[in-house]
Amino acid sequence: MTIRSNFRKAIIPIILLLVIFTVGCGSPEQKKAEHMKRGDGYFEEGKFKEAVIEYKNVIQIDPKDSKAHYQLGLAYLKIGRLREAFSEFSKTVELAPDNVEARLKLGSLLLAGKNVEKARENAIFVLERDPRNVEGHLLMSAIHTIEGDLRSAIEEAKKPIELDPQRIRLYLRLAELYAAKKEMGKAEEVLKQALAVDEKSIEAHIALGKLYKAMGKLDKAENQFKLITAIEPQKARAFVLLGSFYASIKRWGDAEGQLQAAARLEPKNAAPQLILGDFYLNGEKKIKLLRPIRRSWISTLITLRQKGRLQKFTFPREILMKPKNMWTKSSRSTKRTSWACF
Repeated sequence: MTIRSNFRKAIIPIILLLVIFTVGCGSPEQKKAEHMKRGDGYFEEGKFKEAVIEYKNVIQIDPKDSKAHYQLGLAYLKIGRLREAFSEFSKTVELAPDNVEARLKLGSLLLAGKNVEKARENAIFVLERDPRNVEGHLLMSAIHTIEGDLRSAIEEAKKPIELDPQRIRLYLRLAELYAAKKEMGKAEEVLKQALAVDEKSIEAHIALGKLYKAMGKLDKAENQFKLITAIEPQKARAFVLLGSFYASIKRWGDAEGQLQAAARLEPKNAAPQLILGDFYLNGEKKIKLLRPIRRSWISTLITLRQKGRLQKFTFPREILMKPKNMWTKSSRSTKRTSWACF
């Protein structure tokens, strides 16, 4: 009994260690699945850099996993690493030639790199297998546009609307092509069709407002931007758009009022504060800047910077050091920011 008891005492820890070792290591397929699951989770949460790491771990285990290469390409796209995205989509197509989504992404990147023929090959491949593929038609339309064939680009851009008439983006693309061809009436008609689908589409109102401005129909353009403030009365963006429109036609007082409204609506948002500041620094109405407004604006920017939300923002020297003479000719060195929408 003593020998048997000692044997049991000795064998049990060994068995436990083997179990722990087996569970801890897992099979390559288990590890791959875990990394893929974590990668997908990070991707859904918008943590794209973390997703990249997990997808690369999958590929390290299985270099021929086409899904991991595709997801890695998408993650690279999200963080602006286009060269790496191109490489991953190329690898995906190599491993899975019938992956339509990868071919569309690859085609778009090829077109951005001016490789028109290779982009066309991918677009044709997609449309031959799925003639109703909306993104395939958009890619082919973009190829015609790059080639300067606006007529063919327009005809190709009409097809996605027939296939998916509820997508506002498709109308905007077609209207843009008509405008490029100087067919403003047709562009206006298409944008009105978009608003018939969704009368609250901010993008459609913006596009129609810009179109009317280009056509010299300023009253109609103004009305479109006013409608946006009615649709989004609590969002700074709406008032920035209207203020930008007024600034573009030199209605400085109206521009100032709308940009101030935007800044008041979202006092903790750096963007409208900087936009208002740029207006004061560069606008024609700057000579009439009221000191209380200036002080309030500077105070807001300082608070935002202290909270770590304006690390890259440098206060113009003229504002901090020479408030009484900030609008003299010596202050015109301040670089203009690209806030204007027109």
